[in-house]
Formats: sequence, structure tokens, C-alpha cells
Amino acid sequence: MSSNSVDAVESGKKKLVGGSKWAFLGRVATALFAFAVNALAARILSPEELGLYFLAVSLVTFASLIAQFGLDRAAIRLISSSMAADRFGDIRQIARKVLIVSLCASVVLASVISVFAESLILPAFNAEKLSESLVWLLIWISVLAIETIIANLFRGFHDIKFAILFSGLLRTCILCMLFAVFWVVMGAEGTSLHNVVVLSVASTVTSMVLGQLLLSLKVKKLPSDGDHTEVIRYSSLVKESWPVMGTALLLFFINQAALWILAAYSSSEDVALYGAAMRLVLLINVANSVVTAVVPPIIAEHYSRGTLKTVEPLIRSAVFVCGIPCLVVLVAFLLFGKDILDLVFGTYYQDAYVVLVFLASGEVIKTLAGPCAVGLSMAGKQAVLLYLSIVRAVLFMGVSFYVVDVYGALGVAIASCVFLVLNELVSLLIAKKMLGIWTGLSMANPFLLLKK
Repeated sequence: MSSNSVDAVESGKKKLVGGSKWAFLGRVATALFAFAVNALAARILSPEELGLYFLAVSLVTFASLIAQFGLDRAAIRLISSSMAADRFGDIRQIARKVLIVSLCASVVLASVISVFAESLILPAFNAEKLSESLVWLLIWISVLAIETIIANLFRGFHDIKFAILFSGLLRTCILCMLFAVFWVVMGAEGTSLHNVVVLSVASTVTSMVLGQLLLSLKVKKLPSDGDHTEVIRYSSLVKESWPVMGTALLLFFINQAALWILAAYSSSEDVALYGAAMRLVLLINVANSVVTAVVPPIIAEHYSRGTLKTVEPLIRSAVFVCGIPCLVVLVAFLLFGKDILDLVFGTYYQDAYVVLVFLASGEVIKTLAGPCAVGLSMAGKQAVLLYLSIVRAVLFMGVSFYVVDVYGALGVAIASCVFLVLNELVSLLIAKKMLGIWTGLSMANPFLLLKK
């Protein structure tokens, strides 16, 4: 192995290990706070109101993805590539312009939603009760979009600590404390769905403002040497990001479509059951998100240098290490799923057990396949992911509408699991062909990441 290859491996290992520690701690803390938030929400809201709250979170997150315009992932790739080439002037432009584009998109989107929300959007989901919180929901969309982009700008800088902090950790921590205070002071009878929405917005605004301040300080500290005079045009950012946005929207749509279908064709109580299962599956996503939090900028940097093959063993080792806790959680769900649902949400939610098992199984297989989709995105292959997402969305929606009347939430959960697994397997093969590396777990030297 050449000295350059050795240096690339050591550099990648240092970033993976250092970033993984912060990512793991941050994701675990976020999951614990999210657990507490969901448990408190289930106790201060009725099942009907909790279903509406889950729906509101889903719709707000989907709208914020539109407002981000795919710039969150594009920013990681662009900044990582610029960092590798010491183009600090480009980095300053990217950081400033992606935030401006997202802010403008948020304003336009909020204006459009405000026109159609009460007459079209909310009635389609049987969620007219959310109309009293419409202004707060619109604010929530814009602020969440900006916060997400700030977090991914930090990730592009390889600053995993702040990336994790502003990817939901700080927001969830604040929300947990606010929910606890309201529960103790007001009681379940004194806390309405509207109050819960307002508290959610307040926690997101606090996180976003602090993130923007810290990001501004980081950009100001960039070295002045290496600046390029070439202007990065807004049109080039949009061209770079729109396939990412399309893929992100389709993937989120697929993940949330079951919740929306149930909201449109079933009761809010059924939405609450399915939403409770989805919240528990986030435990498996903790390990998966450690990989996706750390690996993207490393893939972007080494792909631009032509040294991606040298870090393949490290990526696959990271997948193996993170896959172990995922399997442990899945086994816990299989054995004690009903008890866990009862403990976190209450006895009513034990009926979500079978749905939980299928959703969790799909997520475990996704984790073991590794960051194949993320790798393609960071290598500039966004169009491929977009086409895959379109095919998956069409097939999933077709099957889901067919089974929902007969099998209800269980049928939709099975369809979600099957098409998630198929999509990951196809993405894994395409990543191998286009990037030249396998991203799935490997039994060959699986603990390489942990070796000194």
C-alpha cells in the first residue's frame, strides 16, 4: 500500500472514529429525549390529539424538506469538496447562499400553504382541528428547514458535534423540558394540542437561532488564503440540489405515506397507533444515523480525490459495529414489544406490536446494507437515486392502496418493509457498480474501526 493510501486510511479512520463517538452519544441522547417527549405527549394528549400531533409533525417535516430544496445534502458535498481543495472563499459563498435560497423557498412555500391549508390540505387528512395552529405550523416549517441546513453545513465542515446538536438533540431536549413543565404545572386537562404545537415551535426556534450564531462564528474563522474569485451562482446550487430534493421528498413520502393514508381513510386513533410504532423504530435509526452522520463528508472528500477505495474497509467496519445494537433492539422488540409500547405510551398502544415488528425489521436490513444511497448522493449520482425513489414510490403506493382496506395498518407496514428491503438491495448493487465499493457490513476485519 502506498504512503498516500496509508495516509488516506488513517485520515478517514480518524474522522470516522472521532465523528462516530460524538454521533453515537448524540443520537443516543436524542433518542432518549425523543422517548421522553413521546411518553409525555401520550400522557398530556388524548389518542385522537396524539394522532393529530404525529400527523402535524409529519406534514411539517415534509414541507420543510421542500423548503430545504435539497440544499442540506448538497451543502455537505460542496463544502467537503471545497475543504479538501482549500477553497475557503467557495465555502463562504456556499454557506451564505444555501441559507438564502432556503429562506426564500420557505417564505414562498408558507404563502402557498396558507392559501390552501384550511380549504384543501387539512380536510384531506381529516385534520381540521389543526387549523387553529396554522400560523404556528407555517413558522415551524420555515425554522425547521433552516435548522436542518445549519446542521448539515456543520457536517460538511466535519464538525460532527455541532451537526448532531442541531440535528434534533438540542431541540428535543428543550421540548422535553417544556412538556415536563406543562405536564406538572397544567396537568393533562390543561394542555391542548395547540399548546403542544406552540411548544414544539419554540424549541425549534431556540435551536435554530443558536445554530446560526455558532455557524457564523465558524465561517468567520476560516483562513483567508486559498480564496477563489470564481462566483458560485444560485443557478448552479439549484441544479446541484434539485435531484437531492426530489429523492428526499420521495423517500420521506414513502416513509410517511402509511401515516397519511391512515389519516385520510381511517381514524386519528389508528394514526396514533402507527405513529407510536414509528417512534419506537427510531431506536434502530440511532445506530443507522451514526453512520449517515459521519460517512457522507468522508465519501465526498475521498471521491473527489479518487481515494474512495482506500476507506471502503472502514465504512464497512462502521456498518458492522453499528449493526450490532440494531439487531439487539430488534430482538428486544420481538420479545418485549408489547411491554415497551405499554411502558412508553400506555396500555392502549399495545395493539401496535405487529406493526412495530415489521417496521423494525425493514430498518435493520436498511442499516446492514450500509450508506449506499448516501454514498451515491455524495458522489454526485443524485439522478440515479431519484429514479429509484420514483419506482419505489409508485410500487409502494399502488400496493398500499390495495391492501389498506383489507389489512389496514398491518398490510401497509408489510408493504413498507418489503419495498424498503428491495430498494436497499438494488441501491447496494448500484453503489458497487458506480462507486467501485461495497457499503454493506463485512465479516472480513469487522472491528477495523475499533483497532488502534
